[in-house]
Amino acid sequence: MAAKTVKLDQEELQVLVQLQQLTQNIVVEYGNIEMIRKNLEVRSQKADEALKSLREKELEVANSLQEKYGQGSINLEDGIFIPVNQEEVS
Repeated sequence: MAAKTVKLDQEELQVLVQLQQLTQNIVVEYGNIEMIRKNLEVRSQKADEALKSLREKELEVANSLQEKYGQGSINLEDGIFIPVNQEEVS
């Protein structure tokens, strides 16, 4: 004997449809979050590469200045190179 089908009340059906829509919205939100996460990973990798390039350029400039002027420091405000032996006297 087959079970008798019963039609849901409109209110019950509306609640179920709303729950289904909320579930779909949450699934979409998780997808959006994952896309944002992926974009952040790409941006982070690019920032890592830029930082590595910056560090290499800093080292290159530092070596070049050291070859030209020797050991010391540079006052960026005045554009003055201060040799190591002058720093020890001060």
